[in-house]
Order: sequence, then C-alpha cells, then structure tokens
Amino acid sequence: MRTAVVLVDGEHYPPVISAALDDLARAGTRPVAALFLGGSEKVAARGAAVDVGVPSEWVPPTSSPGLDVPAAAAVLRRLIDREHPDVIVDLSDEPVLDARRRLQLASHVLLAGVGYEGADFRLTPPPRPRVAAAPSVAVIGTGKRTGKTAVAGEVARTLMRRGRTPVVVA
Repeated sequence: MRTAVVLVDGEHYPPVISAALDDLARAGTRPVAALFLGGSEKVAARGAAVDVGVPSEWVPPTSSPGLDVPAAAAVLRRLIDREHPDVIVDLSDEPVLDARRRLQLASHVLLAGVGYEGADFRLTPPPRPRVAAAPSVAVIGTGKRTGKTAVAGEVARTLMRRGRTPVVVA
C-alpha cells in the first residue's frame, strides 16, 4: 500500500474529509498526514486542531488573498521530509486553491521527487538521471543571437581562472 500526504481545506466538514481519507485507504493509498491549505467555513477556526483521522496541520495564514504558495510549499516540504510519502493527494478545490496555485504547488512537490495527484489528473516527477560523472554546466537559449557563445566563453574563462579545464561542446 502506498502512503500519501493529503491536501485538504476547511471548506469541507471534517467528517467528510475523514470519509474521503478512509476511501483513499480502501483504494490502496494510506494517508499519513493532512495539510489544510486554507478555508475555514466548516471548521471552528483557521488553524484550529481538526480531527480527520491522521495528523494534520495548517499552512500559516497571510494577509493576502489566496494561498501563499511559498509558505504552503515550505510546510509541504517538511511533511515530505518527515513522512516520506509516495504521493501527494490533492483533495482541495476552489476558492482555496485555484488552478494556477495548484500547479505552482505541484511543481514544488515534483521537484522533491514525489508524485502529485488530484481527482482527475496525475503528475509524476521526471526521471533525473545523472548525465555526467563530473560537474557540468549548460548554456542554452531559445533562439538565435541571444548571446549563448559569449556567455559560454565567459563561463569557460572563469573556470580556467579557477584552475579547471573546461570542455565546450557546441
């Protein structure tokens, strides 16, 4: 059975969230923690202890409207480091988490090497094979005449001044 940190919000009654977590477990995904992203319509107060059957915590509130993605990503990263989940399951919805912020948050999860799933989508982290035994640097551009050669030359000269022997592949 795989494990999951589950993203939820206070716009749903805690018994409904608990039932959803139970359904996940019956389907083969065991929730190990829940992260409340925001919303407090159906809970006592934002930040209040909420019993959903697994340890839970809240993203700290901010003065700006909408989810503070960097703050949420920091809490989520801590949960990933502590729980080592196989996947992040997103059960939150608008207005707490809109599509733009959802994908921003998902990018942090994927960078950590963990999958991110919602009701109708699944994002998996890309493979990150080690492509070289030695350190490597890439200078890329999205078009012609963008300064790639000049930048690559400066990088090579800087490395040479630092005692390295760069190899430039054009």
